[in-house]
Amino acid sequence: METRHIKMEHNKVLLGKKQVLTTELELLRVLRKIRNCKLLRKKENTLRNKIDVDLASARTKLNLLFSTLPEDQIKKVPKEKIIDKRKSKEKRKFDSIEQELEEIKKKLGNLR
Repeated sequence: METRHIKMEHNKVLLGKKQVLTTELELLRVLRKIRNCKLLRKKENTLRNKIDVDLASARTKLNLLFSTLPEDQIKKVPKEKIIDKRKSKEKRKFDSIEQELEEIKKKLGNLR
């Protein structure tokens, strides 16, 4: 292969070298950030695994505690019954209001 030389101005050569060096600098900074991200990701995963293990052990301890505690003798009322009672009370209130409205309408009709 034959080598060829190109004549360039000194300013353009310096500018080209500066651009190459700044590009190398930016690439090295990006590589450093990528490595830091990888390290942080590893730390995050180890901490997440530790949290999972700690939560699992706490869950087993709570289950053991609940199994050793005596159960209460009071019957537990299902939530549905509580909600139904609330609805029936609200319905009674609504019905009583409706009855009062009807009575007032009748009285107004009698006055006319």
